[in-house]
Amino acid sequence: MNPNFTFSVKVRFIEIVDEEVHDLLQPTGAYGHHSLNVITNEWEGPMVNGVNWIPMTNQHQLADFFVNGTKHRTNRANEFGKLNEKAAAIFSIEITQITDNPASGDTNVLVSKLDILDLPGCEILNEDPEAVRVKQGSTLNKGMLALNNLTKELATNPHGDYVFYDGSILTQLMKDVLGGNSLTVGLFTLQYGDAIGSTLAMRAFKKF
Repeated sequence: MNPNFTFSVKVRFIEIVDEEVHDLLQPTGAYGHHSLNVITNEWEGPMVNGVNWIPMTNQHQLADFFVNGTKHRTNRANEFGKLNEKAAAIFSIEITQITDNPASGDTNVLVSKLDILDLPGCEILNEDPEAVRVKQGSTLNKGMLALNNLTKELATNPHGDYVFYDGSILTQLMKDVLGGNSLTVGLFTLQYGDAIGSTLAMRAFKKF
């Protein structure tokens, strides 16, 4: 083992419901959750203020916190139906590697992050956005509608000088996922018995 090399691993697990951010690893407040704010950091960009990052010491802890956080996901409903069908979740793993160079006295720090996102069904993208806002309010589907616009913009103008990530909390927090030097992989599920409708919903991501 290199005595000049150290590393650390930490995780967070958040859920976005109706443009509110909840910490799934520290569920407190109304309905078992405390709403957090998204701020823009000069160095890190959009980030969740006050979110609980938990240090990991082994892979079993990683799995346990993912399972426990999933149990805390919303099970509430409002006049538009079950909120879990409209909620997005982001499980983030951050690895910090530190290497000291005794000869030069320099210290190299490398920070890597893996974001695993669970997005709500994108069938809503088949409908007219204005009709959706009238029927279900302006914030419930804001994340998916903004993500639809964002992926279209990135697909048609991938090298543009400006990309609008501020359409929703979800797209703000996906800036690292969809931009920069990140690698993004998408897994899509077709709704059983509705292959045509599900395929239409995926067209928003087809060119991206």
